[in-house]
Amino acid sequence: MGTFDTDWDAVDDMLAEVFGSTVSIHRGATSTSSVTATAVSRDYEVENADGIITVANLRDYAVDVAGYTIASSAVVPQAGDRIKESIDGTTHVFEVMRLPGRPAAEWLGNQKPQWLIHTKLVGTE
Repeated sequence: MGTFDTDWDAVDDMLAEVFGSTVSIHRGATSTSSVTATAVSRDYEVENADGIITVANLRDYAVDVAGYTIASSAVVPQAGDRIKESIDGTTHVFEVMRLPGRPAAEWLGNQKPQWLIHTKLVGTE
């Protein structure tokens, strides 16, 4: 019988398999394909210098820390990285971005270390 952590990791893997998608990660001319990511749309309130608040709908990706690789090495997601995902037969390009007062990627506190990566849609291919 497995430990709770082992069992939880197995459940997490199953959820990623069912709800996740396969994406590619791009930094400059280097890319990594076949990365499993779970995407979620989220609303963020963004306040400008004049105090005007805008609600932005952005796409966040949960990716295993060990799976976010560039040139076969695990790296920290950074603003400007691109995540490409095929949605309904079209490749959508999302750019990793910082949110005001927050980093481009945040550590998820579950048992399996993951990044919660903030992105915005910048185009299609």
